[in-house]
Amino acid sequence: MSYRIDLTRDEDLEELTACLRRDVGALDGCAVDLTLYRLRDGRAVEMPGVYDEMSERSHPDFPGGTSEQRWHRDLLRAVMEAEGFVVFEVEWWHFDFREWREYPILNLAFERLSARP
Repeated sequence: MSYRIDLTRDEDLEELTACLRRDVGALDGCAVDLTLYRLRDGRAVEMPGVYDEMSERSHPDFPGGTSEQRWHRDLLRAVMEAEGFVVFEVEWWHFDFREWREYPILNLAFERLSARP
């Protein structure tokens, strides 16, 4: 199943521009997009909204979907928050590290990151 953003709808355009305007930890490597997978078959578990779906179903507190879908979403959020991440207000899959603003944005090659002076 595929979802598209309809840029002719005011609410879709507003949601997209809000995502683009916000301060994002993704720009400095302090954010992650993820979901849960079943070990037995490698398939993603179902959430109330699918990854990158720009609708209310993607909000981390969306009350719809099945109880199992909400439980999976809430489990992911609880585990990530326990490790210092904060869920983005309109994407259940996007987590910013709580202290991401404290890290400078660097322009270094990976080789330099592991090099010791």
